[in-house]
Amino acid sequence: MSAVKEILKGLFVDDDAEIVEQCKVLLPATIGDYSVHWTVCGSFEEAIQVMEETKFELVVTDVYKGRAQTGKLNVDPANSMAADVVSKAKSIGFSFIVMYSDGPCPEGVNLTASVQFVDKASNSPPFPASIEAVLEGMLQSRGSVLQVMAKLRRELERGAGSFIWEFLEQNWTELVADPEFSDSGLERLIRRRASIQINESFGGGGLSRRVNSDPYDYYIMPALPGDLRLGTLVCQLIGEQKKYHLVLTPHCHMVRHGGKPPKSEVVLLAGCKLSEEVTGLKLSQLEGKKTRIPAVSVGKPEGRYCFLPAFCGIPDLYVDLMSLSSVSFAEIDNTYVRIANVDSPFAEAIQSCLSRFYANVGHRNLQDYTMKVAPVA
Repeated sequence: MSAVKEILKGLFVDDDAEIVEQCKVLLPATIGDYSVHWTVCGSFEEAIQVMEETKFELVVTDVYKGRAQTGKLNVDPANSMAADVVSKAKSIGFSFIVMYSDGPCPEGVNLTASVQFVDKASNSPPFPASIEAVLEGMLQSRGSVLQVMAKLRRELERGAGSFIWEFLEQNWTELVADPEFSDSGLERLIRRRASIQINESFGGGGLSRRVNSDPYDYYIMPALPGDLRLGTLVCQLIGEQKKYHLVLTPHCHMVRHGGKPPKSEVVLLAGCKLSEEVTGLKLSQLEGKKTRIPAVSVGKPEGRYCFLPAFCGIPDLYVDLMSLSSVSFAEIDNTYVRIANVDSPFAEAIQSCLSRFYANVGHRNLQDYTMKVAPVA
């Protein structure tokens, strides 16, 4: 018996009724190791509405509208609808997206490994087999992303569902009797509990269990928007040199409530040094790939230096707890770029290390401490 193929939902969009009818027959029911269930839309407006209601893993869309009505292609940018479809797909979740036309690729759409353009006028292979070939290549190289997303959705549903059965069912009467009870509060409660449970299911938890982690455990990328958080890794460009700093101010002191200024007037930054500056060793080059220092070899954060492993453009770094500066929020916003957030419990571990270090050692030279604050108006 053949293995059951994973099912993907595909969306096909074209406002030419003839092409729509052809593709209802010609669109592939299987692509590589996946079974595809297609939804076919005869207008861009219909497609955007359908995307509000259904999550699609594959999106295939024409670029220019109105050809069926005028009998000829109008490549005016105002006539391009692909950007709207792509934007909508990205706002909902991750999808593999293929645009097609016998006109030029639309302006304003950034082609990537997950967003491709197919020239319909090319006969190598003929349309729509050309679309199938592109989708198959995407799924072969990056199909694991879809599997991860599906697993996360299942974990989220399982985590939230078990919490509702185990806690809310038993405490519902007490909760709704609270005059402060609200739907938004209930949503936050479920979100927080489910997120922690998902983290635990991947082996997360206390520092003792995560000390031997790889870089995937250390960082949240890209950096979280909104208020600064403990563990935000920021970068300042000085000439052509990047200077990395880690935010060590507690998150509660940087939150802006209702437009009010945060409790803290400045942000405490710890400077980061490249690993070779601390170890005195240049990392060797092996077959063009940089040899990383494994996080397992540096253990828990302790002493003056706390290690941050290389990941996605971030080099191997050591947080230097004797290289501190206090910087205004305005300077952070204007001259620093947020790179990532060091995740729990690593950010808290570094902050705790700072407290222990200065309780025992103090600062070797107060003149080395720099204070950068906004000028008083």
